[in-house]
Amino acid sequence: MKRIHIYAVLLGLASIPAQAGVRIETVTRNVATGKEGAVQKIYVQGGALRTETSDGDIVLFKDDTIYQIDNADRSYRAIDKATMQKLGGTLSAAMQKMQGQLAQLPPAQRAQIEQLTGRLGGAGQQPDVYETVDTGRNDTVTGRSCRNWQIKRNGTVDTEVCVVPYASLGGKEDLQSLLKKMSGMFESLAQSLPQLSGQFGSAMHAYTRINGYPVRTRDFTNGKPGSEEDVLKTWQEAAIPASMFEVPAGYKRVDIAGGLK
Repeated sequence: MKRIHIYAVLLGLASIPAQAGVRIETVTRNVATGKEGAVQKIYVQGGALRTETSDGDIVLFKDDTIYQIDNADRSYRAIDKATMQKLGGTLSAAMQKMQGQLAQLPPAQRAQIEQLTGRLGGAGQQPDVYETVDTGRNDTVTGRSCRNWQIKRNGTVDTEVCVVPYASLGGKEDLQSLLKKMSGMFESLAQSLPQLSGQFGSAMHAYTRINGYPVRTRDFTNGKPGSEEDVLKTWQEAAIPASMFEVPAGYKRVDIAGGLK
C-alpha cells in the first residue's frame, strides 16, 4: 500500500462490534494479469493492532503507543503522544532553520530547492486538498458486491476504493476507541508541526466520509489508474495469541525523537 491507504484500512475497521479477534489479509495484484504480489496482514484483538508486510515490516499499536519493529537489527521504536509532540517540535525547529537558510539563497536556486522539498517546506505553497466522491458505480471484488468511491487530490482522482457494508464482514472486535486514540496521536504531531496539519487533516477527513470498508484500492497517476490494486483476500474471525502484540524479547529500543538533531 502506498500514500494514505493505511488511513482507509484503519478507518474502515472502526465499526466492527467487540470480543473476538480478526485476521485480515490484503494482497497486491496486477490488474491485467491477476498475478499476486506483496501481502499485508492485519491482526486485531483486545484493543491491540498488528500489521505486517511481506518484506518483514511490523507495526504494533497498544496501550496508546505505536511500536515499529525492525527484525533485521533486533530493535524497535516506541511512539506515544509525548514522543510525537517532541518529534513535532524538533521537526518544526529544523524546518524553521531550513527556511532561514533558504532565504539567503538567490531566488532561482531557492525555488528549485523548495520544489524538491515539496509542500511541507516551500514558502507560499498550499497543502493538497482531498475530497471524497461516491461514483454511483457498483462492482464485485472477490465475490463481494461493493460500491466505488474516489479520493480526489486537488480535483484529480488519486485513489479509488470499492467498499462493502460493515455488516457484510464478520468479526466482533470494537475498534472505534482504538482508532480514535491513534488518530489523536497523529493529530498531536500535526498540531506540533503546522506544515503537516492541513495535509493530514484533509486526507483523514476524505477517508472518514467513505461509507464502508475498502475491499479494493487502486492508485491513480495524473487521473489515470495504475497497473496494480490492493484487494482484501481474507477477513477471518480468529483467536490471536497475545504474543503477536508484544515486542519480541531482547529487542533494543531506539529513541526516535532523541536521534534527530
